[in-house]
This record gives sequence, C-alpha cells and structure tokens, in this order.
Amino acid sequence: MRIAGYRAFVRRQHCLAARTDRTHRCVGAREAHHIREHAEAAYAAKPGDEHCVCLCQQAHNDYHHLGHEGFLRHYNVTEFDLWNEKLRVMAEYVELAVSRIPTR
Repeated sequence: MRIAGYRAFVRRQHCLAARTDRTHRCVGAREAHHIREHAEAAYAAKPGDEHCVCLCQQAHNDYHHLGHEGFLRHYNVTEFDLWNEKLRVMAEYVELAVSRIPTR
C-alpha cells in the first residue's frame, strides 16, 4: 500500500541504525527503507509504505550490501527493533493526521 506523504514523514525520523548503535555516525540524507522481510509482497515487488523505517544513506547502502541478517548484526538491531520502529512511526503519523481533521 502506498500512503501519500508517508515516506516523507519517515525520512524526517531519526536513523534507526544511529538509535541502536551509538557508535554509528549518520552519513548522507535520511531515506525511507522498505523492509522486504516483513512484507507479504511478491519477492520482486516493493513492499508497502507501512514497512518503512528511516535509515541514513550509509546505513541504507550497508543494508543492501550486508543483507538483512548482516545489517541486524552490524548495527545491533533486532527484529523487535524493526517492528517497534515501524509501529511507532505509523502510530505517530496517524496521530498527526487525525489531529489535522477539522472538528465541528
């Protein structure tokens, strides 16, 4: 599922790698990374935006170079961290969207 404006919202979050690995110094722009391992999409299809987390450009490149498991080990990230971050960002986005609905 594509959600208008959601990826831009994800990019405004802090890099997940920097949050879990205190020695990591972000390099490059923040990017919305789609976690394929959590999606039910076909392998070649990009997962929906609800499977995004924010990574700096360096961490995002490392994810694609190291693979999912290698990235988790390298940046001391757990599956729980990924799921928790996805849910936290989605909840914050929904809360912001709901707060902008005009009341009568």
